Amino acid sequence: MSNTARFLVSLQDDDTIVEVEANLEFRSLAALSRLPVAGGPASVAYSPDRRTIYVATRREPGITVFRAAAKDVQPEPLGRIVLTNDACYIGLDASGRFLAASYYRAGGVTIQTIDPGSGVPAGEPARYETHENAHMCRFSPDNRFLFVPHTGPNRIVRFSFDAAGAALTRLGEPVPFCRPGAGPRHMVFHPSGRFVFVSNELDSSLGLYRYAAESGELEFIDSYPTIPAGFTSPNTCAQIAITPDGGTVCVTNRGHDSLAAFAVGPAAAGAEAPTVRLIGRSPAGRVPRALCLAPDGRHVLTASQTDGTVTLHRLSGASVEPVAELAVGANPIWITPRYR
Repeated sequence: MSNTARFLVSLQDDDTIVEVEANLEFRSLAALSRLPVAGGPASVAYSPDRRTIYVATRREPGITVFRAAAKDVQPEPLGRIVLTNDACYIGLDASGRFLAASYYRAGGVTIQTIDPGSGVPAGEPARYETHENAHMCRFSPDNRFLFVPHTGPNRIVRFSFDAAGAALTRLGEPVPFCRPGAGPRHMVFHPSGRFVFVSNELDSSLGLYRYAAESGELEFIDSYPTIPAGFTSPNTCAQIAITPDGGTVCVTNRGHDSLAAFAVGPAAAGAEAPTVRLIGRSPAGRVPRALCLAPDGRHVLTASQTDGTVTLHRLSGASVEPVAELAVGANPIWITPRYR
């Protein structure tokens, strides 16, 4: 495996995406190229084949599309669509034919077909009303369901997804349980496909759910605090990531200003859930929102909105610590791997 990893960091207030290289052996960071993206770039998603990059812009609502280029070559603009509302999160289904977007301010989720020739979303997006504060939209690993966590309403809305008809159908009972005041924001699937972890923004916790792949049901198991018991200042959790082996889950804390890392162990004999143990908390600058794992699963990059910095952290089963920091620009709001 390479000793370096590259990331794309959205600088919303600079109208730029900066490419950052992390040297994982010497624990250093360097800013490489800068890609202009008008309108306030935020959430970034790749097509499944990693040939196309989709960037949601929030100040000027829309999605700008680029063709991913070879290493050291800037992505090529392919087109842009204008949205009625600004999307806080975008993601593609497993086929790469449909783009889902969630809307924090306006509420709801949309599905839009991708033009196979240009790679740009085509036609009017189909809109599905949910609630305000729709913070994310994530397809299930088998592409049969779409999940939309909502912070303020404190619920996770589930849809079945019909890829043939490009349609969503909202699922009713059983409604996934959320602890009162939890505020589910983002979620990730465990590689086993049996569990889901949720970043709970409002009560600063990591939620664990059992996942039934056949029905799309989520059964609450437990939650774990992301901040120390004695910390009384305001804090909200933001993004979440899980290592490829499922052994570590990371969540950013805004207020405590840290990256919380949890070890996930196999389920004990006779148990129906994995063990979850706090590894530690690593300082992450002021108001760390975004995070992204390096391909080795042993390093993670966070971005601090107030500082305008990114921090590289080293993960192990026993500790998590910051090892490098780099100033990148104004309001770094999203990080994604640079795949090509």
